[in-house]
Amino acid sequence: FLRKEKKMEYLNIFQKSKIFEEHAINLSNFYFNEKNYDKAFDILLNVHNYNIKDSSCLSNLYINTFLKVSENLFDTYTINLENENVTTKKYIFEKNNKAHLFYQFKIISWLRKEKGMDYYNIYKRILYE
Repeated sequence: FLRKEKKMEYLNIFQKSKIFEEHAINLSNFYFNEKNYDKAFDILLNVHNYNIKDSSCLSNLYINTFLKVSENLFDTYTINLENENVTTKKYIFEKNNKAHLFYQFKIISWLRKEKGMDYYNIYKRILYE
């Protein structure tokens, strides 16, 4: 019951202002724990405007949460893809290059928001390029 109350509190805060990264991360973690990886990832994508910011806006906590959710989302959507790239590209993000990581987040955000792609097709595109 407390978890649901806390989740509703974070959801309420997040809906009022999408700039509170810490609250978005907490809300994303609630969805992650419920195995609702799409929603968890969407929450993270809405924290930053990737068109006007640069990699300096990404905190280590945000990056780690993004990578954790992404890895589970990747596993969810690539289970039906038969391609040697699935195993070799499981870790598609360059964790040690913050600027390139930001660029990768920006591309996924653009594909999701502007092109309306679902995560299955986003990962499929990443794997086959």
